[in-house]
Amino acid sequence: MRCKDNKWVKRAQAALAGMACALMTVSPGLAQANVNIANVPLFLTTSIDPNIMFILDDSGSMHWEIMPDQHISNAAYYVYGRIDNLYSSGNYTDRAPTFADDPYNAFARSPVGNTVYYDPGVTYSPWPRADGSGSMPNANPSAALHNPMRPARGSRNLTANNTRNGSWRRCSTITRDVSGTFNFSGCATFTATQTFWPAVYYWHDGSDGYDFSNYERVEIRSDTPFYTDHGRENRTDCASAATATCTYDEEIQNFANWYTYYRSRILAARGGIGLAFAEQPENMRVGYGTINAGSSSVDGVTTEKIVRGVRAFSGADRQAFFDLLYDRDIPAAGTPLRRSLEAAGEYFRRSDSRGPWSTTPGLSGGEDLSCRQSFAILMTDGYWNGPNPSDAIGNADNSSGPLHVNPNGDNFQYVPSDPFRDGVSRTLADVAMYYWKNDLRPDMDNNVPSNARNPAFWQHMVTYGIGLGVTGSVDPDDAWQAVTDGTAINWPDPYNSDPAKIDDLLHAGVNSRGGFFSAQNPVAFANELAQVLEDIIGRVEDSATSAAASAAVIQADTLLYLAGFRSGDWTGELKAFQIMGDGSVGALAWDAEARLAAMTPSERNLYTANSATGNAVSFDFAQLSPAQQAALNRATDDSLDGRGDDRIDWLRGESVTEFRSRTTPLGERRLLGDIVHSSPQFVGRPNLGYSLLPGAEGSAYSTFRSSSPYSSRPSAIYVGANDGLLHAFHGTTGGELFAYMPSELLLPETGHQHARINRLMDPDYAHRYFVDGAATIGDVYVGGSWKTVLIGTMGAGGRTVFALDVTDPTNFDESKVLWEFTHPGLGYGVTNPSIVRMRNGQWAAVFGNGYNSANHTAGLFIVPIGNPSSYVFVDTGVGNSTTPNGLAPVVVTDAPSGDLNARLVYAGDLQGRMWRFDVSSTNPNQWNNAGNRSVLFQARDASDVPQPITARAQVTAHPTEQGTLMVLFGTGSYFRTQDGDLTAPQVQSLYGLKDQNGAAISSRNDLVEQVIVWQGDQTFTTSDGDVTYTLRQVSEETVTTADKGWYLDLVYEGNNQGERVISEPTFPSGPVGERVRFATMIPDEDPCGTGRRGFLMDIMLATGGAVPYTVFDLDQDGVFDSGDYVNNLPVSGVGFGGGEKPTTVLNPDTGIDHIFGGQGDDLRGLPGGQASGRQSWRQLR
Repeated sequence: MRCKDNKWVKRAQAALAGMACALMTVSPGLAQANVNIANVPLFLTTSIDPNIMFILDDSGSMHWEIMPDQHISNAAYYVYGRIDNLYSSGNYTDRAPTFADDPYNAFARSPVGNTVYYDPGVTYSPWPRADGSGSMPNANPSAALHNPMRPARGSRNLTANNTRNGSWRRCSTITRDVSGTFNFSGCATFTATQTFWPAVYYWHDGSDGYDFSNYERVEIRSDTPFYTDHGRENRTDCASAATATCTYDEEIQNFANWYTYYRSRILAARGGIGLAFAEQPENMRVGYGTINAGSSSVDGVTTEKIVRGVRAFSGADRQAFFDLLYDRDIPAAGTPLRRSLEAAGEYFRRSDSRGPWSTTPGLSGGEDLSCRQSFAILMTDGYWNGPNPSDAIGNADNSSGPLHVNPNGDNFQYVPSDPFRDGVSRTLADVAMYYWKNDLRPDMDNNVPSNARNPAFWQHMVTYGIGLGVTGSVDPDDAWQAVTDGTAINWPDPYNSDPAKIDDLLHAGVNSRGGFFSAQNPVAFANELAQVLEDIIGRVEDSATSAAASAAVIQADTLLYLAGFRSGDWTGELKAFQIMGDGSVGALAWDAEARLAAMTPSERNLYTANSATGNAVSFDFAQLSPAQQAALNRATDDSLDGRGDDRIDWLRGESVTEFRSRTTPLGERRLLGDIVHSSPQFVGRPNLGYSLLPGAEGSAYSTFRSSSPYSSRPSAIYVGANDGLLHAFHGTTGGELFAYMPSELLLPETGHQHARINRLMDPDYAHRYFVDGAATIGDVYVGGSWKTVLIGTMGAGGRTVFALDVTDPTNFDESKVLWEFTHPGLGYGVTNPSIVRMRNGQWAAVFGNGYNSANHTAGLFIVPIGNPSSYVFVDTGVGNSTTPNGLAPVVVTDAPSGDLNARLVYAGDLQGRMWRFDVSSTNPNQWNNAGNRSVLFQARDASDVPQPITARAQVTAHPTEQGTLMVLFGTGSYFRTQDGDLTAPQVQSLYGLKDQNGAAISSRNDLVEQVIVWQGDQTFTTSDGDVTYTLRQVSEETVTTADKGWYLDLVYEGNNQGERVISEPTFPSGPVGERVRFATMIPDEDPCGTGRRGFLMDIMLATGGAVPYTVFDLDQDGVFDSGDYVNNLPVSGVGFGGGEKPTTVLNPDTGIDHIFGGQGDDLRGLPGGQASGRQSWRQLR
């Protein structure tokens, strides 16, 4: 049955005995969304478009119409005969395979023997236009152009007999040996006049024989209305492709398109390259080179092989690239690949104002950006020859490179190692290694983005080798695996054989941490090249966002969990690392993404709620409500495509045609969505002290903790991701235990008919938040028994709060989904709820209402976990559509009694008010009494402008004034679009307020001002070398009993950098003390910067002033003493992190707090000031 008393609670299952049920509804649309919440993390700097130098093989073999070379018998290069001067003034022997009934005829005109010949299973599309307006016109079957860019060279009628007098080649026997090599015998060259039907192909029967009788001859004629099989089920241009059937009109058009656009190697290459580049966005800079280009002036510098320097891939520059690609002459010349790659490397060495590092390449006046990445794509259809590269190249992969100094971490020097090294000099691989291991711009900072795949942080060139119709002897998969495990590859000597030269092309990709592929047909070529370009664009630096630890004190099995995302493809990371006995971060313990990739999608335990029944269901299309199914069946343009089942499969982890790719160009499956604001939450089996509660409730807690499944359950990590799921991972192994999707994501997006989650699988996906809030997990007593409950939030991704029973996460099912909660007063941005016991004996989820609620006011929700229908909404009434407001995450305390019952709630709002809610009554009706809520203080800057409070405060007892609470918080916002504007940022502040029985503090004039008195860089000598920190010292003004608290503006000597606070304060580990730590964030607008940086401040909580003793072990000697001083004084702040809440783990052997930021960086602090126990509320005794 359903409850009729409250329509804002969504019950997924009557999972808790005796709990009232509730009606499931959809939250209404926003009346007016005045708080403009950004759809992407604001700390992402503007993407620096990569440089790509594309080098085309313009050797004479690109004229040829048979591929590969080994299948050309005695210079029979053309399948119809040569068209003079078709690509340039240079020509080759005019000879073709005979059209008579001969094995070589069938072989050369079948896709099995000639990979560039017509394949009836492939759709041949005309080349794309540069401006994205579509494709060039279909070829005319009765007058198919020989070269689409040069119509004056003539055409061929494919619908009538053709006659040619010329040189022909025949072979009476073709065999294939065990290595797969074809051998030709009984061959002869002759001159004759032959009449032939031009629209013809041969289809091999798949046997081991290659006689003429092993082929089916297919002539495409108007008197044959249909053409079947032969791979036509893969065609996209045939109406009946599902039955592998094409009509004559469809077939002759496809053949004509092949003839005009793909018949030769250069036509096929141009088509494939054009298709791949045409679908790319404008966020890259592309140059063009050819391997036989002579010397010319490129942007004012004489240059070999490079035809055009890099330019933004847009407008006229995009058109210029396609013009060169489609119509530049192809001379009858050789294949000097090594010198061509060397020329690309030398181009990227340019340091002049018009060079490739400038923001305005080709023009003076730009800025050289040191973090720009540079790539060379070298395409060839054959084997290199020609002059050697310069002597400086040498055996680059078997000689050490220079030492590169990394300003942000470990230095690097290439030392010859497997699988990179070999014993041969001046190979293509040596050229690639030379321009990878050497700093191309030693005059610039070393801050090129690096990652595990490519550790180079100095300016370097990454090479991608691309083969068309050529193969080597080394398996590329083996080569790339060797990069991972360091095993040797027996690279063959490229001077000794032609296939070894293709292995050398692969070796070049390996040496430069680039890539390689060799495609046997133009369609595969286009697809592979498109993946290469996507890989280049997606090579961005990973962004770590938050951390968690498995224990507050270092033990043998303590793990550090780091979460983050990649903005290149908006996938996420969650990794666990060992914390060593000395507090350092050790080896990788597990990678959740890799564990997900190893799972079968159908085996994942995924759940959601049916929006019609309110019941939790497994994540299957058939289990959803009609409204959810209808929304999933629509594309993001709201058209009905009926692919709801496919969308569920994709969300489970399947790869689905026409949806966003689930794999990287190297085949890595990425199923975890980006993790931005949802910090991971570790849950073990903690004793929260509830046995102190009176009666059966307290006595039952010890029994609960000793019972199974609680006592045997594994630790777990819970984290929300923007794949729409709250994930539960095994804390020790990283395996996914289950995941839950809030049902609102499966319902229509406001103003649309498609489900909100449908955007996620769009190939042109633009980032959205889905499940971006942090969860809270705690033990609660409901329905007469103890359970461990998770309260989940969606952050900026939605307006649903949900409850899950995670007492035993290994046996999670539909019955463990307790409820979903929505309400008009609930907005976006809800995160970090608190789980507390109210004085009426109910356990409740307490949280601020977020932003963009229906009436735009700030409000507090108290939702009983066992009976969510009896929620209380405390609406402050402050805020409207003109001046929108909302309440930040709350902190709850049991002060002054210390009896484990919530009595006071504190939370800040968007207009700077610090609210105080008195919930000490045993009567829930009193919690919403206007007399029980008040504004303790409104934070305003020196100009009297309100300062927003968006992070949770902390509350603790004043260390010396009995009966006084200290409310500690910082101001600032970094989630609204306006927050990214640093033109004239508002000054933000740290605050410490005295709460003396709720007496209001009228202004900052009632507070003592502390200031930053010194800030600068200081180098300390440690056992691991010199370390330089940016440090701060603050004032020590006295705060008397008459003062109401303190504040500290986040500016130094008037320099306002937009510093702010976006996370809650923390305390040092250990017993209740006298200090508090604040993490601040400074946005970084430098395009080569990190996007954000910050400080960790450690100050006196009662005064906000400097701690009079050392609190940071800066020289890392294990002692907090004068060796850590600056200016003969202790330090108050250290440049550290990016504003995220730090994770602190105490080393009991050394007495040092190891403070970890989201990047896993470790700062050593002095313990001494945090009560143990809960994090979501403050228990004071």
